[in-house]
Amino acid sequence: MKHKIFITIALVMGITFSSYSQQNSENKKKANRITFLTKVLRLTPEESDALFPLLKQKREEKKEKISPLRKSNRANRKKLESLSDQDINQIMENMFTIRQIELDIDKKYHQKLLDILPAKKVAKLYHIEKRFRKHKKEKGKRSLKEEKRQEKIKILKAKARKRQRLREEGQQK
Repeated sequence: MKHKIFITIALVMGITFSSYSQQNSENKKKANRITFLTKVLRLTPEESDALFPLLKQKREEKKEKISPLRKSNRANRKKLESLSDQDINQIMENMFTIRQIELDIDKKYHQKLLDILPAKKVAKLYHIEKRFRKHKKEKGKRSLKEEKRQEKIKILKAKARKRQRLREEGQQK
């Protein structure tokens, strides 16, 4: 009975610390992003105070409007070969809708950004965000490639161990 209680407490603590750690990591990322943009764009305190809540609002609006469409596309994309032409056309329509929503939101917030920042800083912000997204995408691809490479190494090591074991068994006979 004591072991069950101890295990339960340990699990709860582990989950709590894991959640805290993940939340802390997200806060660090946000702080690093704010620091980076403030430094690169040379924002004044007034510009910074106005800009970051607006960018957060823009991200949340995009997420709210686009997430359902992306989830639908992700679910269907995995079984693309088995989908009908009509279903595939729907996925394509969702992709165009997502792009249009993003464009509409970007246009909506562009004027608000110009009210806060000079045009040069807004243009620089767009450029930095594009580079950041590209970097994030490449980082994800690299980690996926690394996972595949590690998997191949595991398979090769397992084969080498099997060959070694077979050689040893052959020598013993």
